[in-house]
Amino acid sequence: MKRAIQRPTLNPVLVREMRARFRGPRAFIALTLFLAVMTVVTMVTYGIGYVSSTARPYYNQTDFGDTVFTVVVLFQGILLGLMAPAFTFGLLSGERDRGTWELLLATPLSGWRIIAGKMGAVTAFGLLLMAGVLPMLGMAFVLGGVSPGSVLLSQIAILSGAAMLAAIGLGASAIARTTSRAASLAYLGAALFIAGPFILLVVVEMLPWSYASNGSGLEIFVSTALQFSPVMMLLTPTLLMDYGSWDQAQWIGQQVLLQTVITGWFLFFATARVRGSVPKRGGLLSATLLLLGMLSWAIWRAAETVSPF
Repeated sequence: MKRAIQRPTLNPVLVREMRARFRGPRAFIALTLFLAVMTVVTMVTYGIGYVSSTARPYYNQTDFGDTVFTVVVLFQGILLGLMAPAFTFGLLSGERDRGTWELLLATPLSGWRIIAGKMGAVTAFGLLLMAGVLPMLGMAFVLGGVSPGSVLLSQIAILSGAAMLAAIGLGASAIARTTSRAASLAYLGAALFIAGPFILLVVVEMLPWSYASNGSGLEIFVSTALQFSPVMMLLTPTLLMDYGSWDQAQWIGQQVLLQTVITGWFLFFATARVRGSVPKRGGLLSATLLLLGMLSWAIWRAAETVSPF
């Protein structure tokens, strides 16, 4: 008898999350509000630029395109950065609140498939939001001054930063027992990753010897540590103004790589917490090793390269 061929099946958690998300009104309300804000921002920017161009006959239209590109990507990053933790801090804690956590653990699904399914649904919705902004970025092509590589790099940077914030929210959801506590932990962790490197930069700039040693190894180390902050996705358009510079593209690539590693660590931590295989000491040890690895990378980059700033 011939063995029956089993067709590959989709992740059941992914199917359930996608159906629950898109069959309810919340996803469409969030999508509508997001696109409405982005449309208003784009039209206001275009209107201000049009008035400036008609008032000055020698106004460079490529500068107009750069302005539209910068403002659109800036607001896109801000909105996605604020929404990313909100999409994930209730994925696991919400199961506990609804009393379905034990039923989910009773399934034969591994922790990785559970996390992959939930994170996959959030990623799909995030890509849908980003795709809705592409027609607005197309206005910058019409005005000139922006290359396809600039748009591609900016979207990759925003995706990596938003994914990192979403992974932080998922890690908080894996730790907290209630959704309200998970929300607090998610935004607290996001704030630490966002503001921590900039606070370090301000402290270094206030040191008495920082003025006499501009471009020193310490300042280069701090500027390299800024790549760990998701807020750097907001500065991507500024770095891409000279979009032919290989150094700036390389610096953005390093930023994306570092944030992808941190995202993977939070997903691994959440996966292990689902099945209860990471005790508190193990979680503390892994977090310490992650911090040491991040610092080692920043120190090595400080000795090799200089920030494009």
